[in-house]
Amino acid sequence: MQPVIVLYDSECGVCNQLVSWLIRRDRHRRLTFARLQGATARELRDRQPAIPSQANTLVLVRGAEPDEQVLLRTRAVLGVLALLPWPWRALGPLGVLPSALLDPPYRLFAAVRKRLAPAQSGQCLRGPDEEGRFLP
Repeated sequence: MQPVIVLYDSECGVCNQLVSWLIRRDRHRRLTFARLQGATARELRDRQPAIPSQANTLVLVRGAEPDEQVLLRTRAVLGVLALLPWPWRALGPLGVLPSALLDPPYRLFAAVRKRLAPAQSGQCLRGPDEEGRFLP
């Protein structure tokens, strides 16, 4: 299976809640997670300049070098949902819509997300069965 890494803002309560939600639904353990502020994101950013240095977007990195694919914002969300079981995977095909339609609502939400749910100790809740799902 190809590597799939979700980069998220670990200082955002909404983002941490999203990661916890994804873990509960990712029965096949397809997803791994890394903080946008961490070493894994820095290494990926060196290879993939499309990955933003600011922690204001969700990023999905699929595949391995040299065929790595980077999805940002709404396309990243839809790409992640496409990897989950039904009914979430049904939303994946919406990723074919143009970014001009998909990203404005995402950007608006991203602008207010930290006010909606303050970060709780800067980390999402991790259980014992999440061993190996979080990269540095």
